Amino acid sequence: MNNTTPQPVDLDAVLDGEAVSIRPDACFVDDHWLARRIGMKVSTIRSQRFKRRHGLPHWLDLDPVMIGSKPRYRLSKALDWLHGRR
Repeated sequence: MNNTTPQPVDLDAVLDGEAVSIRPDACFVDDHWLARRIGMKVSTIRSQRFKRRHGLPHWLDLDPVMIGSKPRYRLSKALDWLHGRR
C-alpha cells in the first residue's frame, strides 16, 4: 500500500495572452492581481469595492471574501468576470 500524499499540480493557462500557472490550492486573488489583469490602479479596484458596498454606482461586480480584514476574490469568479468583460 502506497502512503504518499499526492502533491498539488500547477495548471497552465493563458489569460489575456499571458501564460500563467495556477495552483488549485490557491483559490483567492487580491486587488493587485485584479488591477494588473484589467490594466488599472489598485486604488480604482478599492474605490469600486467601496462604492458597491455603499450602494453607489459601480462597475466592479465581484463579491469579495473577507479573510480577516483583507478582501480577496475567488479565482474562479474573478476569471469568469474577466472573461465576461470582453
